[in-house]
Amino acid sequence: MFSTELSHHENIVGTKDSERNHERLKDSLKLWADRADFSHFLGWGAQSAHALFTGSDGLVPSTGNLFPDIYYKMIVAADNNDEAAALQLQRHSNLIGDIYQGKRLLGESLAALKSLMQSAGLCRTYMMPPLLQVTEAEAADLQRKLQRMLNVENLSLPIYQ
Repeated sequence: MFSTELSHHENIVGTKDSERNHERLKDSLKLWADRADFSHFLGWGAQSAHALFTGSDGLVPSTGNLFPDIYYKMIVAADNNDEAAALQLQRHSNLIGDIYQGKRLLGESLAALKSLMQSAGLCRTYMMPPLLQVTEAEAADLQRKLQRMLNVENLSLPIYQ
């Protein structure tokens, strides 16, 4: 269980939680969902819709760096209590996340995300040691997988630019 002492400090107004742990998410929302003076933001993309419908104040998922529109629309859907729309957007989020996160360690998934972001003109692929950039072959494969998924799902998602 969490200690709430710091959540009452006047200079601490919220938390961003990216831990992939269902119990922790449940405990966090139990503590902070109804607090007007403290916000909870979830960084675990795969639980975005669930978090919004159970009390999280917002989202900060890594996929939002590339496709912020998914999460904007998901928040609007949650605000309108449109669970079906939010869950469809969650599905899109999961498909995209699987492209760069699936079967990768955290550092590898960050490198893969940065590669996709570079192909969209958003950033460079620099990584701080000991993390490594993806190879050119991996970058091309990531780009093919993303394009294939967008085509199969018939999605026209704007990439943040």
